[in-house]
Amino acid sequence: MVAKQSTLRAAAVAEADYLMPTGPGGGQPDDGQQPFDLDPFAPGSLTRQFLTYGVDADGNTVPLKTLRITNNTAQTVYPIMRDPNSNTVPGNAGVGLYDPYDPPNMEYRGYIGYKQGGKYYFGLKAGESILVSVPLVFWNGARIGIGTDGQYLTPTGPPNPLTYDPDGHRSIARAAISDDTIANGVVMWYRARIPRAPNDDTED
Repeated sequence: MVAKQSTLRAAAVAEADYLMPTGPGGGQPDDGQQPFDLDPFAPGSLTRQFLTYGVDADGNTVPLKTLRITNNTAQTVYPIMRDPNSNTVPGNAGVGLYDPYDPPNMEYRGYIGYKQGGKYYFGLKAGESILVSVPLVFWNGARIGIGTDGQYLTPTGPPNPLTYDPDGHRSIARAAISDDTIANGVVMWYRARIPRAPNDDTED
């Protein structure tokens, strides 16, 4: 327990702001081209080009499901939702069993963050809460990892225990808002072709 407390104190001292990356193919922090999606519910939106969001491919409205995440620590943390949509229809590996609209066996993630000074950052600050509208692909079997160090979120060179793919699809969308959650919250939605989970040695 003492070692764990020391680790958290060290992370708090080294705490920094981590910018969300650029659009597809961009592996560096913000160059003015962060892929912000003003209305992810709109037909043909940046988000809906790679993720079922709000309305499915048959035109049905997906019921609203929200998730509230609260940081009750004294430092910024880095929550990431993750699901590979790996359960498929028996005899049809190309269709998800619980989500038939998003392609199965891919890496789906939702990185929690916030907007500040016209730019978008990873993380949830100390004492803050965020409300997220959860896309269909995360409804069954999804996980949430909560990291205490943001330096491994998006680097393209090894080591990268979070197995981030700079060529994956990405969009940044506003989080939902309630009376007791932050108004500047965002989520970076992400889909990569290979369903590769974070390594066992991640610090989440």
